[in-house]
Amino acid sequence: MHGGSRSALPERGSRDDVWRREYMTEFMRSTLRTEKDNAHYLTAQAMRMKSVMNSSHAKSPAGKTSSKKATNISLSMDVYLGAKELGINISQVCEQRLREEIQAQKERLWNEQHAGFIAAYNNVVEAEGVALQQRRAF
Repeated sequence: MHGGSRSALPERGSRDDVWRREYMTEFMRSTLRTEKDNAHYLTAQAMRMKSVMNSSHAKSPAGKTSSKKATNISLSMDVYLGAKELGINISQVCEQRLREEIQAQKERLWNEQHAGFIAAYNNVVEAEGVALQQRRAF
């Protein structure tokens, strides 16, 4: 045990801890860039990340205020670099795709839960025809 005091690290999972970890991850990735680009890139990246971490609310597509949760994901390096090269906002794409998947899963569950009713209705239509069929103009 050392007699000196260690600097206190932010609580694990806190916004400052997430920011610190993201910054360090980006710092390690920056070694792939030229030294001249590193200083500018890291400064800009740190400012963007600090800005995101300081905003506790963001606007949803519908314009309503909704809280956001910082989340880590793992991507293949080629996917990450390709997205960054093309200027693709990874967070927005992930969020939109997750919304689509959530909707698809909800629809699938609804269909499973109501499969008996749908089958019974289809049997009635098959046996008796569509209601008011004789009044249809088409």
